[in-house]
Amino acid sequence: MFGVRLHVEFFNSSGELIADAEAMAVFGRLEVERPAPFLMLAEVDPSAVQSYEIGVSYDDFSIIEFRDLEVSAVAVVERDGRTAIVGRLHNRHETALTSVVVAATFFDDTGEVVDVVELSMFGETITPGADLLFEIPLQDLGRAFTNLRVQAQGQLSLF
Repeated sequence: MFGVRLHVEFFNSSGELIADAEAMAVFGRLEVERPAPFLMLAEVDPSAVQSYEIGVSYDDFSIIEFRDLEVSAVAVVERDGRTAIVGRLHNRHETALTSVVVAATFFDDTGEVVDVVELSMFGETITPGADLLFEIPLQDLGRAFTNLRVQAQGQLSLF
């Protein structure tokens, strides 16, 4: 699937629509059975929400080709009073990748998603067999996390 879009409608106890929100999945291409991070913010009082409906739309094809990058050496570090996620990306493909996107999904001790942050490295190219370091600065996450998953994807470079 390509260009996955989510639309959520929130309803109160009377069944009235009280808010809606939309978001795009972080990555341009989603593989079967692969989790896809997204962040959706809605202006709604959580205590007023009785139910919600999620709609998902996507494209069957894309003129852009995407490839996943291997992620390793992930660590949460403190630098100059700031917290960041650092790590290494590896391009195991036979072609260069550009427009790299790195996403970190944070989970609490029950496995619930706490937050999603992403880093777009649009000026970077990672050649076949090469490594690329990344650093994602973190703002206040708002809730404590106990685990995180980092994923990355790049676009096939045509030049």
